[in-house]
Amino acid sequence: MPHLSKPQATVLALLSFGMVVVQSSGISRLSLFLALLLDEQENTLRQRLREWYYDAPDKRGQQRQQVDVTTCFAPLLRWVLANWSPTDRRLALALDASTLRQVFTVLSVSVMYRGCAIPVAWVVLPACEPGAWQPHWRRLLAALHGVIGVLMALHHRTTNGGKGQVVDVALYEAVFNMMESTLPEYDMFGIVRERTGSNLTGIVPSNTYLTREGHHVVIGANADSIFKRLMSAIGRPDLANDPALADNTGRAARADELDRVIGAWTGQNDAETVLRVLAEAQVPSGKIYSIADIVKDPQYLARDMIRQLKLANGADLKVPGIVPKLSDTPGDIEWAGPALGEHTAEVLARLGYTDVEIAALRERGAI
Repeated sequence: MPHLSKPQATVLALLSFGMVVVQSSGISRLSLFLALLLDEQENTLRQRLREWYYDAPDKRGQQRQQVDVTTCFAPLLRWVLANWSPTDRRLALALDASTLRQVFTVLSVSVMYRGCAIPVAWVVLPACEPGAWQPHWRRLLAALHGVIGVLMALHHRTTNGGKGQVVDVALYEAVFNMMESTLPEYDMFGIVRERTGSNLTGIVPSNTYLTREGHHVVIGANADSIFKRLMSAIGRPDLANDPALADNTGRAARADELDRVIGAWTGQNDAETVLRVLAEAQVPSGKIYSIADIVKDPQYLARDMIRQLKLANGADLKVPGIVPKLSDTPGDIEWAGPALGEHTAEVLARLGYTDVEIAALRERGAI
């Protein structure tokens, strides 16, 4: 396989993103590329792409199989990594949400390669639907971590003669791995990042509600029977038996009213009571975790996702654990990283500065 040049990388980026933006002529070019990549027939793949891209009323036939675009993730990422320069020790990822023509929104995870963002995982959603992105981001990130784990295991097998191993990825761990400094901020300074929550447009009721003590609880009661159980549980049998609210269409027309009713009830109770009542009524619900909840959650602790490191000054610092988890080569966190300015003198010395000049810069506060 030849080393990818900048133009080649650009074409690969356009083609991979073209999966979700091109129409018939573009699909023909794209199908040829993906047919070679996935070892499938070009004509078959072209039809599957058309079935996947166009809305149901525009499709012909009801039984044609749609292409599983997730099968493209690993080949695209592996193609890039196969030609990765040994001197490039970091893999830069970019998350992007692009709304095209106010028709649909593309959520994509891309690898930055030779100045190009090459999408390796994506999902297409109807445009302008607030609150609909979160579950799709979770699935994309989990799929991406799974692919990375497979590639790491393959590299270990090829380079070190290792055997096959288990790649263990959880949805919440993939998202937790993207939260950057949230855990260190909480551990060192007590800062708890908060969320606002949002509903799922047209799926009623499904929203995040505030409890009496200021916690957030997500409630999903959009199924007809579950809605009735929810209304009965919160003391509103009149709404449970309202014929106008018997299906989602009727509830969607009164979404704001129902959100106010549910929010008023949760606001009068603490999170523990809300979750207990809804569990007894078999209504899907769950507390939205803050970082304060995460650090004491038994599942996070059992999965070794809360690691504690020792800083140079002797202080302890909690940091997220390693994702994904490999059975034979799990990896470890050896240190917390350098202190601010720890290597400044060393770098300046390599650039030709003398000890006297470095000391003078430090005295003036330049370094």
